[in-house]
Amino acid sequence: QDLERMLKQFKNRNRQHLICYALADIWAGEGDMEKAVPLYRRAAAASAPSDPVRTASCLLLADFFFDGDDFFNACAYYDSTMQHLSPDHARYSTLSARRQSLGKLTRHLETIQIEDSLQRVAMMPEAELNQYIDELISQIEKQEQAEQEREALRLRQYYSQQSRSRSASSADTRSSDWYFYNPTTIARGADAFSLRWGRRALEDDWRRSNREVVFRETGEMAASGGRADTIPEPVRITDRKDRAFYLQDLPLTDSLRRISDGRIQDALFYSADLYKTDLQENELAIKQYETLLGRFPETPYRFYAWYALYHLYTDSSQTEKANMYRTLLSEQAPESTYARLLSDPQYYERLQAQQDEAERLYQQTYALYGQGQDEQVVRMADKAIAAYPEDVSVPRFAYIRALSASRLSGSISTLRSQMQSVIDTYPMSEVATAASQIIRAFAQYTEDDFRPGSAEDLLTGGTYSSDKDQPHVFGWYLSGQEDVNQLVFDLINFNIDRFPTQEFDIERIALPQQATLVVVSAFPDLRRAVAYFRAFSGQDDLLRNTRSSTRLWLLSETNLEILKATRTVQTYQAFFEATYPEIIQP
Repeated sequence: QDLERMLKQFKNRNRQHLICYALADIWAGEGDMEKAVPLYRRAAAASAPSDPVRTASCLLLADFFFDGDDFFNACAYYDSTMQHLSPDHARYSTLSARRQSLGKLTRHLETIQIEDSLQRVAMMPEAELNQYIDELISQIEKQEQAEQEREALRLRQYYSQQSRSRSASSADTRSSDWYFYNPTTIARGADAFSLRWGRRALEDDWRRSNREVVFRETGEMAASGGRADTIPEPVRITDRKDRAFYLQDLPLTDSLRRISDGRIQDALFYSADLYKTDLQENELAIKQYETLLGRFPETPYRFYAWYALYHLYTDSSQTEKANMYRTLLSEQAPESTYARLLSDPQYYERLQAQQDEAERLYQQTYALYGQGQDEQVVRMADKAIAAYPEDVSVPRFAYIRALSASRLSGSISTLRSQMQSVIDTYPMSEVATAASQIIRAFAQYTEDDFRPGSAEDLLTGGTYSSDKDQPHVFGWYLSGQEDVNQLVFDLINFNIDRFPTQEFDIERIALPQQATLVVVSAFPDLRRAVAYFRAFSGQDDLLRNTRSSTRLWLLSETNLEILKATRTVQTYQAFFEATYPEIIQP
């Protein structure tokens, strides 16, 4: 009761966050979270960003919402918690990983909600759809009219207040030489400010109700040394009072509906996997997998979903349902990896040993390729393809064999046919993209042009291209010793801090010796990729978090696909050091 009375007293307004937090702790201790949660929220809202009370309140709220499966609220409060949580905190690593997992989960759940909503609206009859959009536009117009009336009233009050206070202000100011020594004029000034501008936070560019443009300039200028370079985006209709604004994202055709369905399938699958793997929410994982199978029975994810559901139901002692999914796998996909894993407990160990041996053989083959031993490369690649026909490395063996066969022939027609064979045989593999890049690179070559040394960039060394007139990506090479999840989390924070208005795609590529290449893309040309490279390479605090030396690269789209296909890290490092040093210097 004393704390509640103190909370109402004006003199304690600067201690509200402490009082709210203490009251919340009392209610939480008594198990009454219905009363505790609003008080924790008030404590967090009333605290300064770096105040320990805010961090503690946000963490308690995040845990509460997480335990209640309210993952959107949990994600928001974990975000706030991690902003000022000390790395020495006992739960720092756990909370960091949970925050990252929830961030991915909520994005997938939002995708499902958005695509489902768009599909529902798109299925409306045209007249009903137009009426629905017109109602939305009408609401916006009413809101704008109400805001204009509030602004007009605020201006009238402001000018009226100014008129009444002129004479009194003149007398008051004679009693104190300086404005800020006179509490009466300060109070009047604060009232006048509120009437003119409304409530505004004390921050840069406070006059602007929308500071998006300013953030775009300052964020990107900081990264590019004073030049604001924005990444162009597709032209979109932005007028919310135009029907076309609402129609532009609707899946109104069969092809757009298929794309929308694909997004929903991806989001259902990846959210189910996050529930199962990262969050250990098995019941939610089961629900999500079964939703995926129910809505999309022929989904390409169905074999893995059956396999996952078998294990989830086995773990929960629901034998009948587990056996149902086991039967589906054995009858409808008997040759799949998942069916074999269930029928042969040692299959995974043998598969892993086979993959390790294939990788070792590939590295040997590539070393011979770099030495120009093309006849041996062809023989070893043929041997590997015959020995490991289902291994994931087979497309890479086929690709390097095609390169060596082309060098042996010295013929442009052989090069094209070899690359086309790779594309036709492994159309969905990464090497197919690399082979397509090579065909395009040599599109204008004739047999006379194709002679030893004429195609050095693509057919010797690392097969890397020196063409810089194409989109580039930023690459961060991390050894197998690194905590990749934590470093990606740090990278995301860097992007938010330095480029607040841009969205970057982040991809992880597995490389030999358990290394990872973290790729940041969204740069239409080399110049903007260089600006990002310079900004990131200056982050000493971020780079000091690594346990071993790391490498920062720029890669053209062609070279990224070649690196994915060949996994030749040292060769690309040598290529990068020979090609980009002058470009990346400030």
